[in-house]
Amino acid sequence: MSPLPPGTFTMQHNNVWQKQRKRPSNTRKINLETLMRRSFVKVLKEYVKESSIGGIKEICSPNIGWRERLLWIGVFVVMMSAMFYYLHHTWFEILTKPLVISMESSTYPISKINFPAVAFCNTNRISRKALKEFSQIMHRSMALNNETIEEVELFFLQYGRLLDYSYDDILRNHPFLDIITLKDFYSQNTSEVMQKLAPKCDEMLLRCGWGSEEVNCKTNFDVQLTVRGHCCIFNYIQEDSVDDPNSANKDVKRQSVPGALYGLRLVLDPMIDDYAYTVNNIRGFDVFLFSPGHFADFSGGKVIYRIVEPDRAEFIELSSIQQRAAAEVRKYPVRIRKCFFQDENGSSHRKTYTYNYCIINCRIKSIQSLCKCTPYFLPGKDRARTCTLEDLKCLNKYREKLLYLYPNDAQDLRGLETEVEDSLFCPNCLPDCEPIQHYAKSYKISINTIEEHFVPFRSDMFDKINITGKILVSIYHSAPSGTLDRLDVVSYWFEILSNIGGFCGFLLGFSLFAIVEVFYYFVVRFTIVVTNAYNVAK
Repeated sequence: MSPLPPGTFTMQHNNVWQKQRKRPSNTRKINLETLMRRSFVKVLKEYVKESSIGGIKEICSPNIGWRERLLWIGVFVVMMSAMFYYLHHTWFEILTKPLVISMESSTYPISKINFPAVAFCNTNRISRKALKEFSQIMHRSMALNNETIEEVELFFLQYGRLLDYSYDDILRNHPFLDIITLKDFYSQNTSEVMQKLAPKCDEMLLRCGWGSEEVNCKTNFDVQLTVRGHCCIFNYIQEDSVDDPNSANKDVKRQSVPGALYGLRLVLDPMIDDYAYTVNNIRGFDVFLFSPGHFADFSGGKVIYRIVEPDRAEFIELSSIQQRAAAEVRKYPVRIRKCFFQDENGSSHRKTYTYNYCIINCRIKSIQSLCKCTPYFLPGKDRARTCTLEDLKCLNKYREKLLYLYPNDAQDLRGLETEVEDSLFCPNCLPDCEPIQHYAKSYKISINTIEEHFVPFRSDMFDKINITGKILVSIYHSAPSGTLDRLDVVSYWFEILSNIGGFCGFLLGFSLFAIVEVFYYFVVRFTIVVTNAYNVAK
């Protein structure tokens, strides 16, 4: 064995000594922040080299010059800006306003559209004959201070003010007003009293026709409450009907054949000689057309109001639009779709929701809050004390406020402060998602010329009737079909996803695979790298 060269032992000793000196530095613990940062940088470099999104590999490539790199950065920024603009537009223009109404059919058969309910209210709300008969009955129990029958009649005549809320010196200084404190008076229900005083439907409806046949007026018309008090109503369906508890079980009528001879036809007697208290200066009838399940109040929306006068033939031609909502609409919250379905938001006395009844309930609550009573003609089972003549002063004070609605979607109310103050605020009342909207055109001719223009009406409706002073009303669909609208979403979720994916893929090659790629590198791969680095550093 040959001897070692000089200095060899010293060199080996120094190498061992250097390794021993370096060993503590390799085992020195690395803090968590440094470990995470180094791991993230390593994963980011791997992702940049393998990314499928257009432009990222080119921007980070070490084999291009700075000019080419700036060009790629500019293109990438433009494409990203376009993509984010499109996403912003999608969110604020489509997702925040996701619903649209479109016409599904312009030939929807009228046999599938509910014929409107029709209320006929004589402008005279107190019958002179009924007033005399009722006053005779009440005179014995009310005349405590030798009041005459004429004074009793004058007292009950003031009941008409409960409809129009009129209040003046005649009522304020009435010598008989103290009688309202009597127990016998309070035993008389206001609604019952007004029904007894109202003109009788049997006397006003002389002849009725529905479809192509003459029908019994008594069996086809009900006496129901409206904003004008007790009126004669055709095709009325109401859940909480007081006068007719079986009203909700009735079948809604629909016209099957178009034309004036196949709709609703009536000969009316306004009984002008029987007038005692009118709500306006016109003689004849107030006519309300509305959905069968609504309340006849023209201030509650979607109610057609017409006035028919004596010696006139009134032809009311209907056109209807029915709206259906797609099932997808229900998935959106109410604050976005801004409408209610019938099985949503029901009240304590109604199972179904309608905008009409929501406004009525809002008006009732406002009156109860302001005057501590409920007008007798408004619907509802959960009623506070019924308003009497004592409450007329308060009702008259807030009469205008109870007619106008505060605009829930108003943006700028400058200059309308007074109108806003004098209006009803009903923020919980939203439109119906599936309404039926009726539109009407009216034509009037003299009833004496009906024979010249409409011979079938003369033989069908006027047989053995003296037409002087009478009114003919015909309400009908003139066309065999109406319109069916559809409330639908602008884009379904898969359409939105497809549009976003197509647009982003066109600009940057972005796709679902790119999302999986990002997830893999920055979640799965990052976790692996961090774990390995931690094990080495221990």
